[in-house]
Amino acid sequence: MIICKMPYQIIILIWLLVGLTSCQENQSKPKSAPVVATGIQWMSIEEAEEKMKSDPREIFVMVYANWCPHCKNFDKTTYQNPKVIAELNTKFYPVKINAHSNESMVYQGKTFTNPNFDSTKSKNERNSYHEILYEIQAGSIPSIVFIGSDFQVKGAELGFKEADELRSLMKMYNNG
Repeated sequence: MIICKMPYQIIILIWLLVGLTSCQENQSKPKSAPVVATGIQWMSIEEAEEKMKSDPREIFVMVYANWCPHCKNFDKTTYQNPKVIAELNTKFYPVKINAHSNESMVYQGKTFTNPNFDSTKSKNERNSYHEILYEIQAGSIPSIVFIGSDFQVKGAELGFKEADELRSLMKMYNNG
């Protein structure tokens, strides 16, 4: 009779030990950090201008076009770099402007449009340039325009940039 009870007692003892061990493991595991938004927090020029009222920073404008392979390369490589993401999100207001957009944009109290926009073209075709590009002195596609907290254009950089080159440019143009 003792022999028959022994295996059950051992099984129950092992089951209790495993249960206690797993409870202790669950209690000792650190809680995971809250989920933080990843990627560049792109905004419109209007949103950046509004944020400048309470928290002045430089504005980083990426001028792109849907047909532009260098623009797509920016999104696939440079804008995936964790250091670029962190610096853009904390030191600048990152803005993306489609050079061929047909949307009206209000900047510095002026409304900018694309009066020569050809609606018969697909979004992947070249179209007329939006008026705001002339205001912010964007030279080509792709362009990166740095606008100071005083809303003065500090400079424009043309063409694709690797992450390290872009970070150097951001440091050069950023006062903060």
